[in-house]
Amino acid sequence: MADEQQFDLICNFGKTPIRYRIDAAIGQACEQDCSRIWKMGPVTSGDMTLMDTTGTPGEVQQTIVINRLTGKLRHWIRGLDGPLTEEATCSAAPFSGFPPAKF
Repeated sequence: MADEQQFDLICNFGKTPIRYRIDAAIGQACEQDCSRIWKMGPVTSGDMTLMDTTGTPGEVQQTIVINRLTGKLRHWIRGLDGPLTEEATCSAAPFSGFPPAKF
């Protein structure tokens, strides 16, 4: 069952795809080289919230949600320059794991 909860998503935003590594069993995710692993938001049969920093002081306000039925990802960003929305199409790939912790 853990394999169904652990997977990568390859999301095409344009020329360069972004790889998200997801472990829904422990509620953690990261992107690309995983220099930062974060706690995920709610997961339902239809949607998976990969990131939601809304209301987190000192953070750029970001929400990343993937529709699990269509593979469509929406990334909302609210920064100093105002709001921005990006969309991508994602496909599942085998889980490439998180880097080992140093301590």
